[in-house]
Amino acid sequence: MKKIGIIIQARCNSKRFPNKILKKINNKETILEFQINRLLKSFQKENIIVATTKKSKKIFEIIKKKKLILFVGSENNVIKRYLDASKKFNLDIVVRLTSDCPLIDPRIIKNMLNYFKKKNIDSVSYTHLRAHETRG
Repeated sequence: MKKIGIIIQARCNSKRFPNKILKKINNKETILEFQINRLLKSFQKENIIVATTKKSKKIFEIIKKKKLILFVGSENNVIKRYLDASKKFNLDIVVRLTSDCPLIDPRIIKNMLNYFKKKNIDSVSYTHLRAHETRG
């Protein structure tokens, strides 16, 4: 059985909108917590990894509270952070998410994983999956 990891790239030091993933939705939960809570409805905690940088202490607190896996990696190279996290946790399949896109539907992720496994391909993206579904 292949090991699947959902890696959420999260950081606080955006230049355009600093700390955007820590902003509250309806004064309840942060954008990051909202995304994590949605994912936890469909996936196990051990499949969710938050990849961040050492400068993101507030993210550390959220991940500790949620009892999720935390990976601290490259400050400037996001792809390296994903790659290093996937290697550290021996992942065969990586679902790459960004924390500033909290509305991704876990059902879509499951459909993409099923499509990925069924077709025995190297990569799939949401746009590719939608395009395939509308043609078929």
